[in-house]
Amino acid sequence: MCWSHPFSLSTICTGINLNKRAGMMLKRKIIISALRFFERRTVMTKYVWKRLLLLIPTILGVMFIVYTILSLTPGTPGKLILGQSDAGGN
Repeated sequence: MCWSHPFSLSTICTGINLNKRAGMMLKRKIIISALRFFERRTVMTKYVWKRLLLLIPTILGVMFIVYTILSLTPGTPGKLILGQSDAGGN
């Protein structure tokens, strides 16, 4: 009896002569397992896309919070880093 693998073009022949019902059940099991594999893959793909799309508002929110905090502090960030020194000659 010969049957073809669902993911390749090759045909596999066995020396065992299975009846038609057993062959159909074997083919059905292979198809069901392939569908389950691709179903899990699509669930994971959906999860990854969802997480990547949620990354955009998260980054924008963090940028807004940092900008707000820096704009509320007195002076400029450069002066805060360098400190208040009168070494400039003024």
